[in-house]
Amino acid sequence: RADLIKLDYEAVSEVSDVPQNGPIGADRIPASPHCFSLYPYTAQNNDELTLRVNDVITITEQSDPHWWIGRLGAEVGVLPANYVEQINDQVTWETVKAWNSNLSAAEDERTRQEAIHELISTEKTYIDDLLLVVEVFYNPLCAVATEEELASVFVNWMQLILCNARLFRALYNTNDVNCFETVGAVFLEEIDSLLVPYTKFCSAQRQAMLALQEGVSPVFKAKEKECAASPKVGKLPLSTFLLKPMQRITKYPLLIRKILSHTRD
Repeated sequence: RADLIKLDYEAVSEVSDVPQNGPIGADRIPASPHCFSLYPYTAQNNDELTLRVNDVITITEQSDPHWWIGRLGAEVGVLPANYVEQINDQVTWETVKAWNSNLSAAEDERTRQEAIHELISTEKTYIDDLLLVVEVFYNPLCAVATEEELASVFVNWMQLILCNARLFRALYNTNDVNCFETVGAVFLEEIDSLLVPYTKFCSAQRQAMLALQEGVSPVFKAKEKECAASPKVGKLPLSTFLLKPMQRITKYPLLIRKILSHTRD
């Protein structure tokens, strides 16, 4: 749906200045494993995390198959592995790149499949960017920021992660790397789930940028600058990443048109 979110010219112009994701897997330091909680969990011991449904956790250790160690905001602790589902473990970059060897030999169909490949592989890159923000910026900032500051800057960032992870899982059929015949139906079924989260974020994005510049404490700003020095984010500031959801939502119509232009009736 090209009209998923109505944007004015100035907003689209801002998005066009955001650095684009690089080639698939090229010189990228991937985000650490992340998961989201399927069920609430109340910590039974001092070293455990208390979880709410849909909390996004950065996983730091998985040596025990039953109890993982993770970071939730400023807290680090143990969590039950059967209470969570991993977000970024479904597809490796090697699997994504291996699709190229499974493309059709027919030129028209190959071009169409390459366009679908672009949609799915850039979705993976985008989710990785969303998770990097949690790992590199959000978690460390939780130690110094107020809840009001975090809400004003990150808005509903975790909700974006969850809805895009669901879209990616639906687009990528782990049982069939040649999932080219069903991608249209899957996208149409899932795209409406993006409407409310992205309307909320994009409506608040200007205020989030303003809050980051003028509405947070000096301690917050200093910590954000420290976080931005991480090579995982290419030494880019948080403000660059806050524009990525707008960038992604405006890219969907272009990707879909590209697929349609090479799809026979």
